[in-house]
Amino acid sequence: MKPGGDHVCALHTSTRWRDEVLLSFLRDGLVEGHKCLVALSDPDPSGLVGGLGSRAEVERWLASRQLEVRGAADMIGSPDELSIENMIDFWRAVLSSALGAEGYAFARLAAEANWWMPQLSGIAQLLRYEMRLNGFSRRYPAAILCLYDVSTLDGALVMDLVRTHPKVLLDGVPFNNPYYIPPEEFLDR
Repeated sequence: MKPGGDHVCALHTSTRWRDEVLLSFLRDGLVEGHKCLVALSDPDPSGLVGGLGSRAEVERWLASRQLEVRGAADMIGSPDELSIENMIDFWRAVLSSALGAEGYAFARLAAEANWWMPQLSGIAQLLRYEMRLNGFSRRYPAAILCLYDVSTLDGALVMDLVRTHPKVLLDGVPFNNPYYIPPEEFLDR
């Protein structure tokens, strides 16, 4: 990931592949001194952190809050309060704190959408959220990695998710997405 405004889609079919991608994304960021936050669908995702480095390194990253790990139990808000605006406000607060008071020059955010998707009013709201993240991500020195378990999604939704991300992760390598459709054009379809 290059610094500055990356919004990347990572599609996976297994927890093992998801974790490989996440560990690489987070480990690279932690070593570079970036703030890293990951939100997973697992009720207790703390097991993921063991693969990031030595026990002492992981404890240091967690204690300093350079690394934050959240699970499905750590809701952004109640299901009744979940909206695109609330989610963007949550990420804005995370980045404002990381890049402001916490003093980081760059942040890496990774979130698995499968646990909060059912709380949205429909697929259109999910796609609007992803399109909003494009404009949002350009305003911050941050990389945003959106993780989707495609084994739980239909093909049309997977294609729309790909179209709403300027970059896609294929076999662990980020590529500029030739199928990306800018938000204003996507909405006109």
